Amino acid sequence: MFLLSTQVVNTLSASAPGGASIIFGKATSTPAPSGDTAYPFNHSSMGAFLESCRGARVTITLDSKISKTGMLLMVERAQRVIEGAKDKTEEYFASIHIFEEGSIRKIPFPNVVEVSLVDATMQEQLSKNLFSTLEKQLPKPLPPPKDNREVISIRAKTSESSGPCHVSYVDT
Repeated sequence: MFLLSTQVVNTLSASAPGGASIIFGKATSTPAPSGDTAYPFNHSSMGAFLESCRGARVTITLDSKISKTGMLLMVERAQRVIEGAKDKTEEYFASIHIFEEGSIRKIPFPNVVEVSLVDATMQEQLSKNLFSTLEKQLPKPLPPPKDNREVISIRAKTSESSGPCHVSYVDT
């Protein structure tokens, strides 16, 4: 009694005067790492934004039209009772502290009407961060269909004696 078996044999052959190599593998696409990341500003509120800028040189303009420039040291928070509720409190941004020429100046947060980043690099980083945030919110295109095909790469080496590269494939 003979048993017939079905076997599939595929053969690939390549030759060239300088030698040839065959490389098998799956198609992969690895995204290149982006070295162009932006400073992580916090956009949730003016107080949170200023907290994320600690150490940056800023100009603070007050509602009295007076401006103060210095390095942002801290944003102070405080607690207050919520109006109309006896037992409930809320946290709020109370003041900004800037450091300039060896002294620390406390600026009441409610008096702040404008904040300017003095450093051009920080201004550029804020623009990048805002653009990056916008890009993350935009709809993304559908990913390309997954390709499960095998990749076969044939590389022929060059040599002083020229000649054709021969490739054969047998599928049985």
